[in-house]
Amino acid sequence: MRRTLTCLVVLALLGTATEAFATDTRIQSMGGGHKYYTVLDEAAVLLFPSTLVLFPNVVVVEGGFGWPAGDELGNAEPGIQGGTTASNTPYNAAGGIHLGLGENAVLGVYGSSLSRNVSWNSLSWALANWSDTKDMPGDQIDGDTSIRNADHKGTVLYAHRLGKTRLGAALSVWGDSYKVESPATQAVERGGLWVEGRIGAGFDFGGRNSADLALGFHYGAFTDDMVPTANTTALSTRLKGDASWGLALDARTMIEAAGNFVVPYLALDFGGDGVKWNEQTKDAPSISGSTFALAAGVDFLITPLENFHIVPGLGLGYGMNVIKGDEIEKNDNDLMIPYYGVGLDARVVKWLALRFGFSQAVVFSKRETITRDIRTHDVVTRFRTGFGLEFGNVSMDFLLDPTFWTGGPSALFDSGDNLAAQFALKAIW
Repeated sequence: MRRTLTCLVVLALLGTATEAFATDTRIQSMGGGHKYYTVLDEAAVLLFPSTLVLFPNVVVVEGGFGWPAGDELGNAEPGIQGGTTASNTPYNAAGGIHLGLGENAVLGVYGSSLSRNVSWNSLSWALANWSDTKDMPGDQIDGDTSIRNADHKGTVLYAHRLGKTRLGAALSVWGDSYKVESPATQAVERGGLWVEGRIGAGFDFGGRNSADLALGFHYGAFTDDMVPTANTTALSTRLKGDASWGLALDARTMIEAAGNFVVPYLALDFGGDGVKWNEQTKDAPSISGSTFALAAGVDFLITPLENFHIVPGLGLGYGMNVIKGDEIEKNDNDLMIPYYGVGLDARVVKWLALRFGFSQAVVFSKRETITRDIRTHDVVTRFRTGFGLEFGNVSMDFLLDPTFWTGGPSALFDSGDNLAAQFALKAIW
């Protein structure tokens, strides 16, 4: 269930209000999580499209993504890789460019090797539990041609400044198709479609104070048609899906206080999907799923020295995932109260910055079905480190692989170890 909860409610909330350019890798190396909500940099433009106008003329590529479907706990995170896996490369990769169109407008384009699972809540449950769906072409064994899959086709963003107001929008399209046309007795048509968008507004007040709001939505659908027997050539729908849908509201405010910043934020997300066996019989199974997630907290940016940022944060989160159907009821709840942590981004010399992030969450969980009621109380801890190199208008960020610290110098030379779990290259002009 933590996957559902932490689509928005992630464990580490270590935001910063610096105006330095940054990358997804930098945010991850400082702890990840809700830094996407509290950091002012280009890594957050996919969450708050109104901030795109603040970062014109940027090109960036990122690769690795050491936890491609989320973090080491299975938690999907927002941002450039949010809840995705690599589909057409052996590792996750993404890239984008921001082009300034005059002084008050910016156009952005992103692409990636990532893919999403359409109707992941209900469809994943059905494929795992309905015996007639197991080991059939396009389900478990076809990998990236699964009916749950939708490859990233691209994301387009646009933002415009009107005085002290910033307006922005983003649209992403994901899709995949798998067809067998010959022989006709084995015809199959499967594929997923996912469309998501965001509109946002930002407001710049006196000094370096600001506020950003964003409304998001997604729509998903899948096709699962096949020839039911070897004696016919007519396609028949096997699994029929209800539309997968979701709505999101995100808000943050950056308040300057004595040279430091206070950054409160709020994130809401809810949605639903469903699937049924397409037979007009009394016993044909069907299920529906619904999710809800909330996160609220506050981060502090303390800058005792130039280019030396200490970032503590505190918050709470709640998530719910419900699956219902004939003789089926599954209700999962997670409450994180509190979660807290601290991150650091310190410029050691002009061209080198060291970073780390530590966070801890107290998690109260409930797993409830018709026949069972399980309650647990866990403490989850996360620690990440990284560094950045800057040479004029070109910079490189690295999220260190944990073996770098345990393997010593051999991590630099042993082919069995990796120096970086994630990396980014960026240029500005």
